[in-house]
Amino acid sequence: MTTQRAIDHFEHAPTETDRYVYRIGTTGHSSARLGVCEVCGEHATEVFFQVEGMTFDNDGVIAVTHYECTNLFGHRECLLKSRKSSR
Repeated sequence: MTTQRAIDHFEHAPTETDRYVYRIGTTGHSSARLGVCEVCGEHATEVFFQVEGMTFDNDGVIAVTHYECTNLFGHRECLLKSRKSSR
């Protein structure tokens, strides 16, 4: 049995200055079913879902938490622009 690290499910590895990681995917539906983009408030022909995570060091192992992170529905471009870097 193979175990996959939690960080492997996200699009990019964290850096020293950016501890936030993101995963994005299509819902296969439009705003007619899921509502308007949560970022810009406009109709979306194809709605995407973005999951935000923040990495932390757990005894030398990079782990991911979703505590105080934001998940959003909307246009892919809007979701990409909504990403933040560590504060």
